[in-house]
Amino acid sequence: MVESLSFRDLSDSLADARVLTKWANDPEIRYLFRVFPTEESHAHLYTPEEILAEKTPSNHRERRLVIEWDGQMVGEMSFGFALPHMIHQAPDVAWFSIVLGEPEARGRGIGRLAMLHLEQEAQRAGARKVEIGVFEFNARALGLYQSLGYKEIARPPAFTYWNGRKWSDVRMLKDFGAVDLA
Repeated sequence: MVESLSFRDLSDSLADARVLTKWANDPEIRYLFRVFPTEESHAHLYTPEEILAEKTPSNHRERRLVIEWDGQMVGEMSFGFALPHMIHQAPDVAWFSIVLGEPEARGRGIGRLAMLHLEQEAQRAGARKVEIGVFEFNARALGLYQSLGYKEIARPPAFTYWNGRKWSDVRMLKDFGAVDLA
């Protein structure tokens, strides 16, 4: 099923940026991973230049990866430390982000495998805990994260606008505990 799944660092190429821009502007999924403070903010369409600027790591402790399946870019994910929106501001707590942009990649276990890969990469970079945010209406993602051991720690209210109202952001945390990465 997902034997040909691979991960690589996100490049600053226009080709990668065009794919990310397509997902950022896709009305079928953009509301799942983009924060929209108002109903009107949904009208903004991103350019590849905006996406490239947004995806440039702000410090040396961030990493952005591409998820490829059968040689096709189907998603992207990242982790970073000490990001301003995090609840836990500790040097060993990472923030995760993941997007499966291509419809054929969803519901096949790719998200689970990508999260497990991201956890390993973050642990190698010094993470002992991971914080993640998911909008409360995203039941599929909430179920995945819970099944991977993430626990709800906070629920910032009125975080994003979608489908006629404001929704909370469910913040979740996973503690790796003492991990031997040898």
